[in-house]
Amino acid sequence: LSESAEQENCRSQGTTVLLGPIAPADPNGPNFNEISGLGVSAQTRALAGGGTESVIWVVNDSGSGKRFAAFGAQSGVRIKSYRLGVPSSDDYEDLSLGPCGSAAPSATCVFIADLGDNTARGSSGAQTGRGTSYIYKFREPDVSDSSQADNYFIPASDISILPVNYNDPSSPTQFSDCESLFVDHVGWGADGAPGDIYFLTKWNSAQSANTRLFKYPAASQPSSFGTTAASYSAKAVSSALTGRTWTRADMAVSGTLLVLGDYSSVYIFLRCPGTSVADALALGASGACQSWSNPSGTDRTQFETAAFNQNSSSLIQISECSSSCQPPICTTGLTRDTSKSCPATTAAVSTTTSGPTTSPGPTTSPGPTPSPGPSTTSTSPGPTTTGPTSAATTTANASLINVAMPNTTEFLAVSAASALRQTCAAGLMTALVSLSLWS
Repeated sequence: LSESAEQENCRSQGTTVLLGPIAPADPNGPNFNEISGLGVSAQTRALAGGGTESVIWVVNDSGSGKRFAAFGAQSGVRIKSYRLGVPSSDDYEDLSLGPCGSAAPSATCVFIADLGDNTARGSSGAQTGRGTSYIYKFREPDVSDSSQADNYFIPASDISILPVNYNDPSSPTQFSDCESLFVDHVGWGADGAPGDIYFLTKWNSAQSANTRLFKYPAASQPSSFGTTAASYSAKAVSSALTGRTWTRADMAVSGTLLVLGDYSSVYIFLRCPGTSVADALALGASGACQSWSNPSGTDRTQFETAAFNQNSSSLIQISECSSSCQPPICTTGLTRDTSKSCPATTAAVSTTTSGPTTSPGPTTSPGPTPSPGPSTTSTSPGPTTTGPTSAATTTANASLINVAMPNTTEFLAVSAASALRQTCAAGLMTALVSLSLWS
């Protein structure tokens, strides 16, 4: 995984488009300029000059009411705004797309993190500046649906309202600030399931030892929309991410890549099939396979969003900026790094679409790596789908294939510490090759 010389311009001068036209302004309320949440949809939009562009969903940090909007990822044109029938708009800090789970097994949902709490961060978790923290979950709207006009209202009957708290003994503080949320697309690892929600707390450097990754399991979420759940005491599943003030997160649709970002940099993590989220992040920031500094320049002052596109070939980031600016959309390409390759490994990874992945068996010792043939990568099955539940079990068997991967030695050394991670060289390659990320 590397930044291609052609596509990494956002890091230097910036390959950017402006989010939203100069005029007219959003007629439904304040403009979207303090972007704190971002998700890249599978939906596309036709461009005036031909071709299509991805639809992106964004949410404002504060001051825009209970609203979110769809924009064009290439043109920056606002497509539609939507209003939400939810109890609060205190501090929207992230947005993610992911499986709806039992509420709508074959659908994609939008998840909005109303979890910001600067008072908690400023008081080392002893006080809160808000009443209740929430996560909102609802079906992703169809932007082409003509029955849903601009500024369409999504009623509470179509939303799962998920209050959360930090009362579990695994939390080091009574209250927390949080700006990073992502949803598991595949559910690998013990007790994992598609639709599990993860959120990562935000602390200043002096309190960074309090940083925790919390999990809200799909199984604990309401099985239907229109429900306000009881306040959920989320359990911390990792304390390995201390030392950074985290502002954003996302998971690739394949489940094999994670991104975290702080005020200075963005970090990409590899996640092998069969590996839990906590295991993939077990080394903290030092375990990232790639990282680079945040884009700099006009209106690129504070990045609190990051999201992979649908095939993980690029990462999109948008900076917060002043009320008079148009936030630039920064895109960094993710391409093959031909200078590094994995030792060959023979492994079988079993996955199902209906629940957690079974633990793989021990991996054979790597042997000499033969040159891959063209047919090898094209027939490799991909990761677990997030479609309707199926009883079928798919076996991903990647044998003796040479695939480029960064930080190979370090990551494989870590793999030896966990049976789930022993499938890294073959399993990760299997999932990513099917998405053409390594082609």
